[in-house]
Amino acid sequence: MQKKQKYILAIVAVFISIIIIASVLFGLLSVSRPVVIKSENYGFTSDMISYLIREELEDQIEYYKNEFGQNYLSAVSLDPEKSLKDQESPYGGSWFDHFYGIAVKKAKEILVSCESAKKEGISL
Repeated sequence: MQKKQKYILAIVAVFISIIIIASVLFGLLSVSRPVVIKSENYGFTSDMISYLIREELEDQIEYYKNEFGQNYLSAVSLDPEKSLKDQESPYGGSWFDHFYGIAVKKAKEILVSCESAKKEGISL
């Protein structure tokens, strides 16, 4: 190849790389996530489980806040600003373990409901 052709090929390769990277960053191309909990037809990715963990954390913070007032954080030894994996839960294990267990249970309940709906011919 001539020098000019190599130069043009390099520019095209860089340009295509930039488009692919920008597409991934801005969500134009989907990057598949591994499914961590699945049923026959449906599944939950790790991002979906993280969402359920966060949702449960927020629900419990609201519950404890209503139950214990302003001192709710000290009452349950929960600091939402710190890693849940580093904080012991009064239920045993870490707070992460506690919320992860609840998230997995919810995910399984949702999957059972989805499979039942599919068998009944219900779709959205």
